Formats: sequence, C-alpha cells, structure tokens
Amino acid sequence: MTKRKLESEEELKTLENDKVVPVPLTPVVAVPVVPATATTPTPPPAASKPAPVAISVDEESKEEEEESDEEISEDESEDDKPKKPAGRKAKKPAAKRAKKAAEPKIVRPTLRNALACLSHPNLIKMVQMFLEDKHPELKDEFLDCLPPPSADHIKDEFSHLIREVFRAFPNARFGSNRDNYAYKRVASPLRALKTSFNTHSKKIIDSKQFNFYLSEFLKVAINAIHNIPTFDDSKNNAPRDSLLKKLVTNGKTAVRSCTLSKKQLTTALHYSEKETGLADLTTALKDKIAKL
Repeated sequence: MTKRKLESEEELKTLENDKVVPVPLTPVVAVPVVPATATTPTPPPAASKPAPVAISVDEESKEEEEESDEEISEDESEDDKPKKPAGRKAKKPAAKRAKKAAEPKIVRPTLRNALACLSHPNLIKMVQMFLEDKHPELKDEFLDCLPPPSADHIKDEFSHLIREVFRAFPNARFGSNRDNYAYKRVASPLRALKTSFNTHSKKIIDSKQFNFYLSEFLKVAINAIHNIPTFDDSKNNAPRDSLLKKLVTNGKTAVRSCTLSKKQLTTALHYSEKETGLADLTTALKDKIAKL
C-alpha cells in the first residue's frame, strides 16, 4: 500500500509539472488474506482497468470551443428558418411567391388623333404604302368606302383669296382704282388665287374625279372667277382670262369621261352659261346631253 501511494504521489507531481489535468484514481480494494488451510478456492484477481489517458488543457479547451461553435451554428440555423405563425399556414419562400413584374402598358393614341397629326402628303404616302405594298387585297374595298369629295374647303380658300385681292386695292378719292397702279397693288394676291385655282383643278383631273369636277368644282370656280375684278387695261385682265381657259380645257376633259345623269349635266350647263368665256365648255355640255 505504501508503495502504491508513493507511485500515485509521483504521478501527481509529474502531472502538475506537465500541466496535465489529474485523472481520479480508482480506489484500491484490499483483498483479505485467506489461510492456506481453508478449503474455499481463492477468487480470481479482478481485471485491472486500462489506465486513463491524460488529456492536456489545450486539447480540452479546443474541444470546448468546437462544441460551443457547433451549438452557436445550430442556434443560427434555427433562427434562419422561417417561423410558422400560430394558426396560419406556412408561407412559401420569397423566391417562389415572387410574382412576375408587371409589364409597362404602352399607351397608344387613338386612330383619329394619330392621323390628325400627319400632314396631307404623309397621310397619302402612308395609306398608299399600307394598301399597295402590305395589303393589296384591301385596295378595292378601301376605294369603295371612300366618301365623295367635298368642295367646301376649296370654296373657303377661294373666298379668302378674293377678299385679299380687294383688301389690296388702294383708296381712290379721285379717279378710277382699276388703273395700272391699282393692278400692281393687287398683282400678288391675284397670283396666289391663280396658283390655288390651277392646283385644285389639276389635282381633281389627275385623280379622275370627273363627276366631281362638273358637279361641284365647276360651280365654285365660276363664282370665284366672276368675283375677280376687271381692269381698265385689257393686259391686266390676263390672270382672269387664263383661269377661264384652264377651266374650259379641264371641263371638256371631264365631260368626255364623266358618268353624270342628264339632270346633273343640265345643272353644270346652267353655270357655264353665266360666263361668256366658257362658250366651248357650254357647247361640249350640250353635245353630251344630246347623246343621253
């Protein structure tokens, strides 16, 4: 016993010097000595337990740190998990319940407003490209839906230009205001009236609107020519005479190709007889009526 105690004391000293955690020793049980004369067999010696392994302080501290890190990571993972509200169904993850972003709506103008912003040449070009290049099968249907042309805007334009002609006349307190000086004052608005007249007349004939020329444009044109002032010098009346000549030429072309009824041609004849400069047109209308 004394020897075992000495060994244990030496082990304790070595552990203290090496800074090793002391391991509790198993108590030593004293075995009673049985005399040899006894008939009872001696029990086998108890199996000795393996000596405990000495664990250093550094290794133990590392293991404690690893266990604490594992506990912290488990706590964080539990915090990251979405908590289910009491009495409600668990919501889907944000990635699954995220809806697609709504596409921005394209605001388109109405057809009327879009066409109203186009100029007349651009509108003609657009309609021509759409019907002739992209959808030629709709061309005939589109032409059948076109309304008949109107001469109201032409009438308003001619009336405005004639007012400008009379506004340009000088004040004549003494003498006539149809002399050469007066003609020079009104020459510019007269040229504007002549240009507008020829432009509309050519446009109608080129578009082959012969019925419209005789039934609508002829009446408006004759009234405009009738309101053009005459001057003392016959040379200054050349703009008016040229308009009458142009009206006769285009009118005869319209008479040959028109499909008007006898009543409509008679109305056109009534207007042409108001001007003596339209004698050729009057004759052409009479011949056309006679053939019907």
